Amino acid sequence: MAIRVTRENLVPLPSLGPFFITGLLSWVVVPILLWLGREALAAGLYRHPLLLAAVHVTVLGWGTAIALGALQQMVPVVFGTELAHPGWARWAGGLYALGVVALTSGMATLRPELLLPGAVLVPCGVIIVLINVGQSQEASEGRAARRIRPFVLSALLYVLLTVLAGAALAVNLALGWLGERWALVFPFHVTVGLAGWFGMLVLGIAYHLLPFFGLTPKKVEPRWDRLVLILLHGGVVATWLSTVGAPWGWLGRVAPVLFAAALGLFLWETRALFASRPPEKMHPTVTYVRLAHLYLAVLAGVLLFSARGLGPPLVWAGGAGLGGGLPHAPPGDLHRILPFYVWHNKYWGRGKEPGVPAFREMVAEGPAWIGLALHNAGVIGLLIALPTGLPLAGYLALLLVGAMVAAANLLGTFLR
Repeated sequence: MAIRVTRENLVPLPSLGPFFITGLLSWVVVPILLWLGREALAAGLYRHPLLLAAVHVTVLGWGTAIALGALQQMVPVVFGTELAHPGWARWAGGLYALGVVALTSGMATLRPELLLPGAVLVPCGVIIVLINVGQSQEASEGRAARRIRPFVLSALLYVLLTVLAGAALAVNLALGWLGERWALVFPFHVTVGLAGWFGMLVLGIAYHLLPFFGLTPKKVEPRWDRLVLILLHGGVVATWLSTVGAPWGWLGRVAPVLFAAALGLFLWETRALFASRPPEKMHPTVTYVRLAHLYLAVLAGVLLFSARGLGPPLVWAGGAGLGGGLPHAPPGDLHRILPFYVWHNKYWGRGKEPGVPAFREMVAEGPAWIGLALHNAGVIGLLIALPTGLPLAGYLALLLVGAMVAAANLLGTFLR
Protein backbone atom coordinates (compact mmCIF):
# COMPACT_ATOMS: atom_id res chain seq x y z
CA MET A 1 0.00 0.00 0.00
CA ALA A 2 1.49 3.34 -1.04
CA ILE A 3 1.88 6.10 1.52
CA ARG A 4 0.11 9.23 0.39
CA VAL A 5 -1.53 12.33 1.78
CA THR A 6 -5.20 12.94 1.06
CA ARG A 7 -7.63 15.63 2.07
CA GLU A 8 -9.18 13.15 4.47
CA ASN A 9 -6.05 12.16 6.41
CA LEU A 10 -4.57 15.68 6.54
CA VAL A 11 -4.98 17.06 10.08
CA PRO A 12 -5.88 20.80 10.27
CA LEU A 13 -3.11 23.14 11.44
CA PRO A 14 -4.98 24.40 14.54
CA SER A 15 -5.38 20.84 15.81
CA LEU A 16 -1.66 20.11 16.09
CA GLY A 17 -0.37 23.67 16.40
CA PRO A 18 -0.22 23.67 20.23
CA PHE A 19 2.11 20.64 20.19
CA PHE A 20 4.56 22.06 17.66
CA ILE A 21 4.59 25.53 19.20
CA THR A 22 5.12 24.08 22.70
CA GLY A 23 8.04 22.06 21.39
CA LEU A 24 9.73 24.93 19.58
CA LEU A 25 9.39 27.32 22.52
CA SER A 26 10.69 24.64 24.90
CA TRP A 27 13.82 24.31 22.77
CA VAL A 28 14.68 27.90 23.72
CA VAL A 29 13.65 27.58 27.38
CA VAL A 30 16.05 24.67 28.06
CA PRO A 31 19.33 26.65 27.68
CA ILE A 32 17.81 29.52 29.69
CA LEU A 33 17.17 27.16 32.59
CA LEU A 34 20.65 25.65 32.21
CA TRP A 35 22.13 29.16 32.27
CA LEU A 36 20.27 30.01 35.46
CA GLY A 37 21.43 26.75 37.03
CA ARG A 38 24.95 26.78 35.59
CA GLU A 39 26.67 26.73 38.99
CA ALA A 40 24.80 23.59 40.01
CA LEU A 41 25.48 22.09 36.57
CA ALA A 42 29.21 22.75 36.87
CA ALA A 43 29.25 21.23 40.37
CA GLY A 44 27.43 18.09 39.24
CA LEU A 45 24.33 18.81 41.36
CA TYR A 46 21.98 17.33 38.78
CA ARG A 47 18.97 17.20 41.12
CA HIS A 48 18.97 20.97 41.54
CA PRO A 49 15.43 22.34 40.89
CA LEU A 50 16.52 24.35 37.83
CA LEU A 51 18.29 21.37 36.29
CA LEU A 52 15.35 19.05 36.97
CA ALA A 53 13.13 21.63 35.29
CA ALA A 54 15.53 21.81 32.32
CA VAL A 55 15.47 18.01 31.90
CA HIS A 56 11.68 17.94 32.01
CA VAL A 57 11.34 20.82 29.56
CA THR A 58 13.65 18.87 27.23
CA VAL A 59 11.77 15.60 27.62
CA LEU A 60 8.19 16.84 27.94
CA GLY A 61 8.31 20.18 26.16
CA TRP A 62 10.77 19.57 23.35
CA GLY A 63 10.86 15.85 22.69
CA THR A 64 7.41 14.61 23.71
CA ALA A 65 5.36 17.60 22.52
CA ILE A 66 6.87 17.37 19.02
CA ALA A 67 6.41 13.59 18.99
CA LEU A 68 2.77 13.73 20.09
CA GLY A 69 2.01 16.30 17.40
CA ALA A 70 3.87 14.47 14.63
CA LEU A 71 2.41 11.06 15.52
CA GLN A 72 -1.15 12.34 15.10
CA GLN A 73 -0.34 13.29 11.49
CA MET A 74 2.03 10.46 10.69
CA VAL A 75 -0.20 7.58 11.84
CA PRO A 76 -3.14 8.49 9.54
CA VAL A 77 -0.74 8.87 6.60
CA VAL A 78 1.17 5.62 7.21
CA PHE A 79 -1.93 3.55 7.96
CA GLY A 80 -4.10 5.17 5.28
CA THR A 81 -6.78 6.31 7.72
CA GLU A 82 -8.01 9.58 9.23
CA LEU A 83 -7.25 11.06 12.63
CA ALA A 84 -10.14 9.84 14.75
CA HIS A 85 -10.77 13.11 16.61
CA PRO A 86 -9.06 16.25 15.20
CA GLY A 87 -10.93 18.42 17.71
CA TRP A 88 -9.62 16.33 20.58
CA ALA A 89 -6.07 16.95 19.34
CA ARG A 90 -6.46 20.69 19.86
CA TRP A 91 -7.77 20.19 23.39
CA ALA A 92 -5.01 17.70 24.14
CA GLY A 93 -2.36 20.16 22.92
CA GLY A 94 -3.71 22.97 25.07
CA LEU A 95 -4.01 20.84 28.20
CA TYR A 96 -0.56 19.35 27.62
CA ALA A 97 1.08 22.75 27.10
CA LEU A 98 -0.47 24.16 30.28
CA GLY A 99 0.58 21.05 32.16
CA VAL A 100 4.21 21.29 31.00
CA VAL A 101 4.37 24.97 32.00
CA ALA A 102 2.83 24.29 35.41
CA LEU A 103 4.91 21.20 36.15
CA THR A 104 8.28 22.59 35.12
CA SER A 105 7.60 25.96 36.76
CA GLY A 106 6.72 24.14 39.96
CA MET A 107 9.96 22.18 39.77
CA ALA A 108 12.09 25.25 39.11
CA THR A 109 10.51 27.27 41.93
CA LEU A 110 9.59 24.41 44.33
CA ARG A 111 5.96 25.53 44.42
CA PRO A 112 3.56 22.64 45.16
CA GLU A 113 0.55 24.63 43.95
CA LEU A 114 2.00 24.41 40.43
CA LEU A 115 3.16 20.80 40.62
CA LEU A 116 -0.30 19.41 41.34
CA PRO A 117 -2.13 20.85 38.28
CA GLY A 118 0.83 19.90 36.11
CA ALA A 119 0.64 16.33 37.42
CA VAL A 120 -3.00 16.20 36.24
CA LEU A 121 -2.87 18.11 32.95
CA VAL A 122 0.17 16.38 31.40
CA PRO A 123 -1.27 12.84 31.75
CA CYS A 124 -4.67 14.09 30.53
CA GLY A 125 -3.10 15.49 27.35
CA VAL A 126 -1.10 12.31 26.74
CA ILE A 127 -4.07 10.00 27.31
CA ILE A 128 -6.20 11.94 24.82
CA VAL A 129 -3.45 11.60 22.21
CA LEU A 130 -3.10 7.88 22.92
CA ILE A 131 -6.83 7.39 22.33
CA ASN A 132 -6.65 9.48 19.16
CA VAL A 133 -3.67 7.57 17.75
CA GLY A 134 -4.98 4.19 18.86
CA GLN A 135 -8.35 4.73 17.15
CA SER A 136 -6.64 6.02 14.00
CA GLN A 137 -4.77 2.78 13.25
CA GLU A 138 -6.03 -0.11 11.17
CA ALA A 139 -4.67 -3.51 10.18
CA SER A 140 -2.65 -2.26 7.24
CA GLU A 141 -0.63 -4.47 4.91
CA GLY A 142 1.79 -1.69 4.04
CA ARG A 143 5.44 -2.38 4.75
CA ALA A 144 5.94 0.85 6.67
CA ALA A 145 2.90 0.17 8.84
CA ARG A 146 4.02 -3.38 9.65
CA ARG A 147 7.52 -2.20 10.44
CA ILE A 148 6.73 0.65 12.80
CA ARG A 149 3.55 -0.65 14.47
CA PRO A 150 5.38 -2.61 17.24
CA PHE A 151 7.63 0.38 17.95
CA VAL A 152 4.69 2.82 18.03
CA LEU A 153 2.58 0.63 20.30
CA SER A 154 5.54 0.03 22.62
CA ALA A 155 6.38 3.73 22.71
CA LEU A 156 2.78 4.66 23.51
CA LEU A 157 2.68 2.16 26.36
CA TYR A 158 5.95 3.50 27.76
CA VAL A 159 4.90 7.15 27.53
CA LEU A 160 1.69 6.35 29.40
CA LEU A 161 3.66 4.60 32.16
CA THR A 162 6.14 7.47 32.21
CA VAL A 163 3.60 10.24 32.72
CA LEU A 164 1.65 8.25 35.31
CA ALA A 165 4.82 7.55 37.31
CA GLY A 166 5.91 11.17 36.85
CA ALA A 167 2.53 12.42 38.07
CA ALA A 168 2.88 10.24 41.16
CA LEU A 169 6.34 11.69 41.84
CA ALA A 170 5.14 15.26 41.28
CA VAL A 171 2.30 14.77 43.76
CA ASN A 172 4.81 13.20 46.13
CA LEU A 173 6.99 16.33 45.95
CA ALA A 174 3.99 18.35 47.02
CA LEU A 175 2.35 15.99 49.54
CA GLY A 176 4.92 13.28 50.32
CA TRP A 177 2.30 10.58 49.82
CA LEU A 178 4.62 7.91 48.39
CA GLY A 179 6.86 7.75 51.43
CA GLU A 180 9.71 5.27 50.94
CA ARG A 181 8.10 3.94 47.77
CA TRP A 182 9.38 6.92 45.78
CA ALA A 183 12.75 5.13 45.58
CA LEU A 184 11.11 2.45 43.40
CA VAL A 185 8.93 4.80 41.35
CA PHE A 186 11.75 7.23 40.46
CA PRO A 187 14.05 4.76 38.60
CA PHE A 188 10.99 3.26 36.90
CA HIS A 189 9.97 6.75 35.70
CA VAL A 190 13.43 7.49 34.35
CA THR A 191 13.89 4.10 32.72
CA VAL A 192 10.56 3.81 30.91
CA GLY A 193 10.72 7.48 29.92
CA LEU A 194 14.21 7.81 28.51
CA ALA A 195 14.93 4.26 27.37
CA GLY A 196 11.40 3.03 26.66
CA TRP A 197 9.50 6.00 25.27
CA PHE A 198 12.33 7.78 23.47
CA GLY A 199 14.27 4.65 22.57
CA MET A 200 11.27 3.09 20.87
CA LEU A 201 10.14 6.36 19.34
CA VAL A 202 13.45 7.65 17.92
CA LEU A 203 14.68 4.33 16.55
CA GLY A 204 11.31 2.93 15.46
CA ILE A 205 10.08 6.04 13.66
CA ALA A 206 13.49 6.52 12.04
CA TYR A 207 13.04 3.17 10.29
CA HIS A 208 10.16 4.85 8.46
CA LEU A 209 11.24 8.48 8.16
CA LEU A 210 14.76 7.86 6.83
CA PRO A 211 13.62 6.15 3.61
CA PHE A 212 10.46 8.27 3.43
CA PHE A 213 12.55 11.47 3.36
CA GLY A 214 15.02 9.90 0.90
CA LEU A 215 17.87 9.82 3.44
CA THR A 216 18.35 6.06 2.98
CA PRO A 217 17.36 3.80 0.04
CA LYS A 218 13.63 3.10 -0.07
CA LYS A 219 13.99 -0.41 -1.47
CA VAL A 220 16.39 -1.70 1.20
CA GLU A 221 14.45 -3.56 3.90
CA PRO A 222 15.90 -3.53 7.44
CA ARG A 223 16.93 -6.97 8.69
CA TRP A 224 17.33 -6.38 12.40
CA ASP A 225 14.44 -4.09 13.35
CA ARG A 226 12.64 -6.78 15.37
CA LEU A 227 15.84 -7.64 17.23
CA VAL A 228 16.35 -3.94 17.98
CA LEU A 229 12.83 -3.90 19.41
CA ILE A 230 13.52 -6.94 21.63
CA LEU A 231 16.85 -5.53 22.84
CA LEU A 232 15.21 -2.23 23.81
CA HIS A 233 12.49 -4.02 25.76
CA GLY A 234 15.12 -6.20 27.43
CA GLY A 235 17.20 -3.17 28.36
CA VAL A 236 14.23 -1.40 29.91
CA VAL A 237 13.25 -4.42 32.02
CA ALA A 238 16.84 -5.17 33.04
CA THR A 239 17.52 -1.56 34.01
CA TRP A 240 14.49 -1.29 36.25
CA LEU A 241 14.98 -4.71 37.88
CA SER A 242 18.57 -3.77 38.69
CA THR A 243 17.29 -0.83 40.75
CA VAL A 244 14.97 -3.02 42.83
CA GLY A 245 17.89 -4.63 44.63
CA ALA A 246 18.99 -8.19 45.30
CA PRO A 247 18.94 -10.56 43.54
CA TRP A 248 18.70 -8.38 40.41
CA GLY A 249 21.62 -6.02 40.87
CA TRP A 250 23.76 -7.88 38.35
CA LEU A 251 21.37 -6.82 35.59
CA GLY A 252 22.79 -3.31 35.94
CA ARG A 253 25.79 -4.57 33.94
CA VAL A 254 23.63 -6.33 31.34
CA ALA A 255 21.21 -3.49 30.56
CA PRO A 256 23.82 -1.09 29.06
CA VAL A 257 25.04 -3.89 26.78
CA LEU A 258 21.48 -4.52 25.55
CA PHE A 259 20.93 -0.83 24.83
CA ALA A 260 24.33 -0.49 23.15
CA ALA A 261 23.58 -3.53 20.98
CA ALA A 262 20.22 -2.07 19.95
CA LEU A 263 21.82 1.25 19.05
CA GLY A 264 24.66 -0.48 17.22
CA LEU A 265 22.35 -2.62 15.08
CA PHE A 266 20.16 0.37 14.27
CA LEU A 267 23.13 2.56 13.32
CA TRP A 268 24.63 -0.19 11.17
CA GLU A 269 21.37 -0.75 9.29
CA THR A 270 20.96 2.98 8.64
CA ARG A 271 24.60 3.63 7.71
CA ALA A 272 23.50 4.62 4.18
CA LEU A 273 22.54 7.94 5.79
CA PHE A 274 26.24 8.83 5.58
CA ALA A 275 26.64 7.99 1.90
CA SER A 276 28.10 10.84 -0.15
CA ARG A 277 25.61 13.08 -1.92
CA PRO A 278 25.90 16.12 -4.21
CA PRO A 279 26.09 19.54 -2.50
CA GLU A 280 22.64 20.50 -3.76
CA LYS A 281 21.23 17.47 -1.93
CA MET A 282 22.64 18.60 1.41
CA HIS A 283 19.64 19.95 3.33
CA PRO A 284 19.84 20.83 7.06
CA THR A 285 17.73 17.73 7.67
CA VAL A 286 20.59 15.53 6.48
CA THR A 287 23.13 17.12 8.80
CA TYR A 288 20.80 17.23 11.81
CA VAL A 289 19.96 13.54 11.46
CA ARG A 290 23.58 12.58 10.79
CA LEU A 291 24.61 14.41 13.97
CA ALA A 292 21.84 12.69 15.92
CA HIS A 293 23.21 9.32 14.76
CA LEU A 294 26.75 10.29 15.70
CA TYR A 295 25.59 11.24 19.19
CA LEU A 296 23.76 7.92 19.45
CA ALA A 297 27.03 6.19 18.51
CA VAL A 298 28.78 8.08 21.34
CA LEU A 299 25.98 7.03 23.67
CA ALA A 300 26.38 3.38 22.65
CA GLY A 301 30.12 3.58 23.33
CA VAL A 302 29.62 5.16 26.74
CA LEU A 303 27.08 2.49 27.65
CA LEU A 304 29.48 -0.31 26.71
CA PHE A 305 32.28 1.17 28.77
CA SER A 306 29.96 1.85 31.70
CA ALA A 307 28.93 -1.81 31.73
CA ARG A 308 32.58 -2.64 32.48
CA GLY A 309 33.02 0.19 34.95
CA LEU A 310 35.53 1.85 32.61
CA GLY A 311 35.84 4.62 30.11
CA PRO A 312 34.47 8.12 29.69
CA PRO A 313 32.39 9.83 32.38
CA LEU A 314 28.72 8.87 32.58
CA VAL A 315 27.80 12.54 32.21
CA TRP A 316 28.54 11.91 28.53
CA ALA A 317 25.62 9.47 28.42
CA GLY A 318 23.23 12.21 29.46
CA GLY A 319 24.97 14.77 27.27
CA ALA A 320 24.99 12.55 24.19
CA GLY A 321 21.40 11.43 24.72
CA LEU A 322 19.54 14.46 26.10
CA GLY A 323 21.97 17.04 24.74
CA GLY A 324 22.85 15.44 21.40
CA GLY A 325 20.56 12.69 20.09
CA LEU A 326 17.27 14.10 21.35
CA PRO A 327 17.79 17.77 20.41
CA HIS A 328 19.12 16.90 16.95
CA ALA A 329 16.70 14.19 15.80
CA PRO A 330 13.46 16.22 16.16
CA PRO A 331 14.70 19.36 14.39
CA GLY A 332 16.15 17.26 11.60
CA ASP A 333 12.78 15.61 11.07
CA LEU A 334 10.93 18.91 11.57
CA HIS A 335 12.81 20.51 8.67
CA ARG A 336 10.89 18.01 6.53
CA ILE A 337 7.76 17.39 8.61
CA LEU A 338 6.75 21.04 9.07
CA PRO A 339 7.11 22.02 5.38
CA PHE A 340 5.22 18.84 4.45
CA TYR A 341 2.46 19.48 6.99
CA VAL A 342 2.11 23.25 6.55
CA TRP A 343 2.39 23.19 2.75
CA HIS A 344 -0.36 20.59 2.35
CA ASN A 345 -2.64 22.51 4.73
CA LYS A 346 -2.12 25.93 3.14
CA TYR A 347 -1.41 25.21 -0.52
CA TRP A 348 -3.36 22.03 -1.32
CA GLY A 349 -4.25 22.04 -5.02
CA ARG A 350 -2.45 25.38 -5.58
CA GLY A 351 1.02 24.09 -6.43
CA LYS A 352 1.10 25.78 -9.87
CA GLU A 353 -0.15 29.17 -8.70
CA PRO A 354 2.34 32.09 -8.76
CA GLY A 355 4.01 32.72 -5.43
CA VAL A 356 3.32 29.28 -3.96
CA PRO A 357 6.61 28.04 -2.46
CA ALA A 358 8.13 24.61 -2.97
CA PHE A 359 8.76 22.32 0.02
CA ARG A 360 12.44 23.25 0.07
CA GLU A 361 11.58 26.96 0.23
CA MET A 362 9.30 26.59 3.25
CA VAL A 363 12.29 26.68 5.63
CA ALA A 364 14.94 29.39 5.26
CA GLU A 365 18.16 27.40 4.83
CA GLY A 366 20.56 30.16 5.93
CA PRO A 367 19.14 30.47 9.47
CA ALA A 368 18.73 26.69 9.58
CA TRP A 369 22.46 26.16 9.03
CA ILE A 370 23.39 28.93 11.48
CA GLY A 371 21.14 27.54 14.21
CA LEU A 372 22.49 24.04 13.64
CA ALA A 373 26.13 25.17 13.85
CA LEU A 374 25.71 27.30 16.98
CA HIS A 375 23.56 24.81 18.84
CA ASN A 376 25.85 21.91 18.00
CA ALA A 377 28.93 23.90 19.03
CA GLY A 378 27.27 24.45 22.40
CA VAL A 379 26.47 20.75 22.83
CA ILE A 380 30.01 19.63 21.94
CA GLY A 381 31.46 22.32 24.18
CA LEU A 382 29.37 21.16 27.13
CA LEU A 383 30.37 17.53 26.55
CA ILE A 384 33.98 18.65 26.86
CA ALA A 385 33.52 21.21 29.63
CA LEU A 386 31.36 19.20 32.05
CA PRO A 387 33.87 16.41 32.81
CA THR A 388 36.94 18.67 32.60
CA GLY A 389 35.72 21.58 34.74
CA LEU A 390 36.00 24.24 32.01
CA PRO A 391 33.71 27.32 32.31
CA LEU A 392 30.24 26.63 30.94
CA ALA A 393 28.97 30.15 30.26
CA GLY A 394 30.23 30.46 26.67
CA TYR A 395 28.91 27.07 25.59
CA LEU A 396 25.53 27.72 27.20
CA ALA A 397 25.37 31.02 25.31
CA LEU A 398 26.03 29.18 22.03
CA LEU A 399 23.34 26.68 22.94
CA LEU A 400 20.83 29.47 23.61
CA VAL A 401 21.54 31.51 20.49
CA GLY A 402 21.53 28.40 18.29
CA ALA A 403 18.20 27.26 19.72
CA MET A 404 16.69 30.74 19.30
CA VAL A 405 17.74 30.99 15.64
CA ALA A 406 16.64 27.45 14.73
CA ALA A 407 13.35 27.59 16.66
CA ALA A 408 12.42 31.02 15.28
CA ASN A 409 13.11 29.75 11.76
CA LEU A 410 10.86 26.71 12.18
CA LEU A 411 8.21 28.73 13.96
CA GLY A 412 8.24 31.07 10.96
CA THR A 413 7.55 28.07 8.73
CA PHE A 414 4.55 27.12 10.84
CA LEU A 415 3.14 30.66 10.93
CA ARG A 416 3.82 31.70 7.32
